[in-house]
Amino acid sequence: MKRILLILVFSIVMVSFAFAEEDPITRLKDSTLMFFKPVTGKITSVEGNKAEMDIGRKNEIMPGMRLNVLSEGEPFIHPVTGEMLGRVESMTGKVEVKDVREETSSGVIVEGNAKAGDKVRISGTKVKVLFCQDKKIDWYLADEYYRKLKETGRIEMIDTALETSDETLVVNEARRLGAEIALMLTSKEADKGTQVMQKLLWVSDGSKFFETDVKVDVAYAKELKFGEEYFTPSTGEAILAYNLPFGARFVTTGDFDGDGKQEIMLSTGRDARAYLPATDLQFLWE
Repeated sequence: MKRILLILVFSIVMVSFAFAEEDPITRLKDSTLMFFKPVTGKITSVEGNKAEMDIGRKNEIMPGMRLNVLSEGEPFIHPVTGEMLGRVESMTGKVEVKDVREETSSGVIVEGNAKAGDKVRISGTKVKVLFCQDKKIDWYLADEYYRKLKETGRIEMIDTALETSDETLVVNEARRLGAEIALMLTSKEADKGTQVMQKLLWVSDGSKFFETDVKVDVAYAKELKFGEEYFTPSTGEAILAYNLPFGARFVTTGDFDGDGKQEIMLSTGRDARAYLPATDLQFLWE
């Protein structure tokens, strides 16, 4: 048995190495995170609703990014020395990047207002993203992508039971749950694989700012499922089995005594007994 397990683990590791350099889900994750990289700049001029900024391609600015506009207010003064420690910053609006050059960029003021001299910033706080997959996509692919995004620590994932490709429904759900971004994931069959397609939408106005797709090879999809038959029970297969200590008609589980542990409650319909699940049932109380 040990030899079989070692062979299985070795096979999983080797397959993982084989696909490490061409992982399409990691590429998708990286392209998504590009929009939320922390950056700080300054507005150099404003004309109508158009703002020019002193950050550009060298700062990894991309069209579709939205930056908070911050105006400086009253100074911080040290109560003892009288030294100025800084100035109060207040958020006054948002700018969406439209055109990017090497050292500068321009954008449209989509919320509030802005003026020359104001700072623009994407902070390092987590971005709230609603993750919505439709019924077409393979659960294993969607779960792999969800996990990779969450593990970055940059995104606060917001779950939903919604399974749709309707942008309006997804944005309304994201708005209801307090998300900033709506992420929509779907797929279609492709030659020798699956085409995974993603849309990113700003929840505040429902506008789409990024759409992309990656091709997932059949072998990569199989890798995600590899070993499942060894480590998970088949449908309808019992994980644990106990001989009941009496003729119980009803069974349920829960933390009945508030100790943070799950107990099993057995009942004949007239009385009930609580047990702790272990190698065998351990009687607790009646």
